[in-house]
Amino acid sequence: WSSYAAWFTLGNSLESHVSPRHAMRFSAGFHIIQRMPETRPKTRLVLFDLDETLFDHSHASRCGLKTLQDEYDGFGAPSLDELESTAFEILNRTHRKILSGVLTQEEGCIERFRLLAEWCGSSLGEDEIQAASRRYRQVYRSSRRAMSGAIELLKCLRERVTVGIVTNNFVREQKSKLADCELDPWIDFMVTSEETGQAKPAAEIFHKALETTGASPDEAVMIGDSWEVDIIGAKAVGIRPVWYNPAATEPPAGEAVSELRSFLPTSEALEIVLPTA
Repeated sequence: WSSYAAWFTLGNSLESHVSPRHAMRFSAGFHIIQRMPETRPKTRLVLFDLDETLFDHSHASRCGLKTLQDEYDGFGAPSLDELESTAFEILNRTHRKILSGVLTQEEGCIERFRLLAEWCGSSLGEDEIQAASRRYRQVYRSSRRAMSGAIELLKCLRERVTVGIVTNNFVREQKSKLADCELDPWIDFMVTSEETGQAKPAAEIFHKALETTGASPDEAVMIGDSWEVDIIGAKAVGIRPVWYNPAATEPPAGEAVSELRSFLPTSEALEIVLPTA
């Protein structure tokens, strides 16, 4: 082991996404890196996922769900952890329907909380569901924050490379997150699934990000928390992936990529994203 890096011993398989609540986040600056063996050109472009990578969605969502438990009898039965886990699963299902155009954003929000109330054993009326959705949204937005160390790393990267966002969501929603978390001054551009009509891990959305800057795949890095969406997608088009993995989840057997468990200390995170050796 060196001060920040070591060869990573491969383990067993993992789920397609890190758990909704990063309860096991490592606050210390402990990183694992597996050096890529091939020689690559100098990095010109660093791409980030937004939700659960730069933006702490789990924190904001948990605050919103806690408010619903406190203020609405219909959401009070399960534990907060159980409510959060189920809400995450429902969010993934409804979000796919929204991205595919089956539901509007408003319809998706209502369906999400209707399904969540049903899971809690409640039969809230339509007006109550809509009120709960609005209340959750209010608290969710006021609780938005960047991941610890994200802004410091972005500042350092902007001095060296172009920084972009590649995200499966809507332009307006993601721009508001960047603004609320004070991330936008450090981002050069953003590519969304709404604009491209394709969601990660599809190659088209990554190609759009490369075209924006004229960078080739081997001049780019992609940092994200989802193995199936961010890591597999980036690797498929030749972009070097860096897995943001604060929960220390093991990768699929036989797979190894550079890995970050924290954005702090900044100097160590920077060395993993832009290796000097």
